[in-house]
Amino acid sequence: MILANEAPPRTAIKVLELADIRRMRSQWEPRLDTRQMEQIVATSPGRSMWSPRSGEVIVVGEWRHRPEVSSVAGVHAIRDVHELMRASVDQSRRLGASAFVAVEWDERQRPEFYQNVGLDLLDVVIPFEAPATAAGFSTSHQVHLVQLDILDSRAQLLAVDHAAFSWLWVNNAAEFESYAKTAGAEVWAHHHQGRLLSYIGFTYFGDWGHIDRVAVHPDAQRQGLGLELTRLAMQRMARRGSRTVGLSTQAANWKSQRLYDRLGFRRSSHNAYRVYGQVFRTSLIDEYSPATLAVTREA
Repeated sequence: MILANEAPPRTAIKVLELADIRRMRSQWEPRLDTRQMEQIVATSPGRSMWSPRSGEVIVVGEWRHRPEVSSVAGVHAIRDVHELMRASVDQSRRLGASAFVAVEWDERQRPEFYQNVGLDLLDVVIPFEAPATAAGFSTSHQVHLVQLDILDSRAQLLAVDHAAFSWLWVNNAAEFESYAKTAGAEVWAHHHQGRLLSYIGFTYFGDWGHIDRVAVHPDAQRQGLGLELTRLAMQRMARRGSRTVGLSTQAANWKSQRLYDRLGFRRSSHNAYRVYGQVFRTSLIDEYSPATLAVTREA
């Protein structure tokens, strides 16, 4: 657990190396086990930091398979948490990262904690759930939808994705490759004159299903594509036995929330989270279209 008390006196903070991991003196059950820490440190060297004095650590890897954005994977610190977080942000900047993000998955901090370590609130993500049968079982859709092979369609998916999402949530090829390996995942899309204009990704987990991502190209918005794609996903998961379907979107994304309301989704009382961070290279924001967000994937 992280405590947002007054920052302690400055202490020696060092880059976490593979050889250091087994020597750390953790006095609590870490969120990441030794193998996970070693994997992150090996694939993202130089980003994680630790305090030899206290044995505390912040493990930092890539955000959604994007090496240009550092992301906190685990925080196991109380005494030196402020120094460790500041050092992690500074280290990522020195290594040439474009941004640094920290997501509140399981724990909550006061906003002052993030302000003290130089991180701003970037986004708030809220979950929704609906009965899988809320979309009905009709196989008639307003538009033609087809299932895609994720790997074969990467180039087209990336084109839509980069046009539809803001810099924080955009996918890259590695993220799609990872998604293609997910058991129970499907991607469906709509084409017009040979051009892919929208897609949806969802995953079947038995009696629960999750809509992972809905993207509509700005050229094709306001045509009901998001509604048709979401309805199809719910129907397919219901036919496979899902009783409930979940998804997440930005708190400020009222357009998507209105769509979900039409399909019977209601805000869930758990699993909302906040994303804090710092952008080092402001041109990162300009590389993507911030005003055309369709639906945000659960991070």
